[in-house]
Amino acid sequence: MIISNFISKLPFESSFGLITKAGTNHIIVLTVRGKFYVRLENNKLVEGDIILLNGYKVPYFFKRLEGEFNYAKYLENKGIKSALNLSFYELKVPSLLRLFNKFTVKKITYPPHLEHIKNLLLIKTINYDDPFIHELIRLDLLFLISLTGAHLSFLRRVVKKISSVFVNEFLQEVISYLCLIPLFLLNITKFAFYRIFLTGILRLINKKHLNAYFNSVELTCIAAFFFLVINPYFVFDPAFYLAYLLTFLFQMVRPSRSVKGRLQSSLIVMCVIVPYNIFTSGTFNLVYIFISLLLVPLIALWTLVYFVTLFIAPLQNVGINTLNLIYHLVVLMKKINITLYFGDLNVLSKLLLVTFISVLLYAFNAKIKPLQKDITLLMTTLLLLNLLPLNHYFEYSISFINVGQGDSTLLRIKNKYVLIDTGGLTYKDVGNDILIPYLKRNKIYRLDYLIITHDDFDHCGAKEALMHNFTVKNVITERQYFPLNVNGITLENLNNKYYDDVNLDSLIIYVPFPKLKILLMADAGIPNEVDLIKTYPTLEVDVLKVGHHGSNTSTSDDFIRHYKPQVAIISCGYQNKYGHPHHTVLSTLQKYDVKIKRTDTLGTITLKTCII
Repeated sequence: MIISNFISKLPFESSFGLITKAGTNHIIVLTVRGKFYVRLENNKLVEGDIILLNGYKVPYFFKRLEGEFNYAKYLENKGIKSALNLSFYELKVPSLLRLFNKFTVKKITYPPHLEHIKNLLLIKTINYDDPFIHELIRLDLLFLISLTGAHLSFLRRVVKKISSVFVNEFLQEVISYLCLIPLFLLNITKFAFYRIFLTGILRLINKKHLNAYFNSVELTCIAAFFFLVINPYFVFDPAFYLAYLLTFLFQMVRPSRSVKGRLQSSLIVMCVIVPYNIFTSGTFNLVYIFISLLLVPLIALWTLVYFVTLFIAPLQNVGINTLNLIYHLVVLMKKINITLYFGDLNVLSKLLLVTFISVLLYAFNAKIKPLQKDITLLMTTLLLLNLLPLNHYFEYSISFINVGQGDSTLLRIKNKYVLIDTGGLTYKDVGNDILIPYLKRNKIYRLDYLIITHDDFDHCGAKEALMHNFTVKNVITERQYFPLNVNGITLENLNNKYYDDVNLDSLIIYVPFPKLKILLMADAGIPNEVDLIKTYPTLEVDVLKVGHHGSNTSTSDDFIRHYKPQVAIISCGYQNKYGHPHHTVLSTLQKYDVKIKRTDTLGTITLKTCII
């Protein structure tokens, strides 16, 4: 252990690395010492390149707002635990992708709005800055297109069917796998190809040399076990577990080629896709069921046409029109937004849903119709119950939403909802992109009160977007509306003086939940703290929302010593230009053993307490 730790800390000197993923400003590199994330501005490297590099390991951290893609978690699930800070790198062996790009640029030209999706389908390059790719991620379509390789399996079956007219069964298999070689050479790091090729090799060995000793289910298990031995982190990868789960279910049920069999196939796909979407995002778009069934064959058709048009130019428009149809299907799904919000299902609900789906598939396979009806009813009831905010009636909660450099705090008081401030960013629509999706994910479809503590943009910048696109019953910006009784909890404003300074004039909200007393300081400063100590000397404070994002204009030593909060919440943006939170504020809180929680490092922070 000591030796391995020592080796892991050594600098990288003249090490070779294979680029397994390349983005605009980063790469993932595979070395003999593991996989690493590398930040590389204006990156020109592509997947499959082999480089010589010098550098050293550093921790990685990514700026992330509420609801945004958790790239750190993604890397962790891929077994990438560190980043590399490169001092030098040199391209040694160019990828075949470079040659392909040079060749195809001269041969085929696609409209600009289709360029990124073309790259995604061909070489799995994901441009997170492209609005359309962002929409694919939001609609949970990216994993279907990019991860599972469903379209590759479909493409192989199409080629096999076409070749059956000309050659025997063995050559059909060979040709169907050979047709994937061009795509494989462009995506040598993608798991889906290795899964498909290994399955083909195992089937061939089993048939030719083992007299079909293993059945298809056993071969699937052998292949899955082989990959897990090579890389145990595959167990966290949707490309692994979704693909093998679908394969396993198809082999167990074995749907026929009749209309009924096609419906069974669709049911199997939905029995995997629906729980996956609900478990990962807490939402499910009903239109997804129909769009996803159309996308897989369309993508397979487009891939086949694309390579044919490299040699038969007149067919180029067929490929462009097919890709344009895929593009407009996604746009249509965005417009017909019938999204169900299940929120974060508890463990029991997840286990029950998986159990019901398993029994349902068994019932369909065994043709037990009464059981099919009973399980469908139970599963529907479970999902409907999870659509309802039942737990809201039995607890109080407060959420400090991660809106970057700003403030937005949600109070859930049984079935009443109060939002204090909205945050506001110049580079992002906080209202439509962060707050509204967050509220809906938490089964909140209206705000009973929107309270604005003061007029700074980072506290009220998303107010208009929120009010125009969400139901807000009451807006409070003045002191005369306090005290405010909400379902038996009396919210009070403790700032009784008027100041010329907009920050000092902030509303200071006190939230007296049972067993959890919370003081929200907004942008109040030390003069406000002095007034609070004088006016409310016996105030109970369990949780302090630190004033002015942790600026040194607030959170004085006297204030913390007097109220002795157990927890301090700091709402600020990652590496913000103001230097929040200030080191003196952190030192003061640490001096009095106050537990510090920050939205820039922890994301959205939620505290709950029972209504009793």
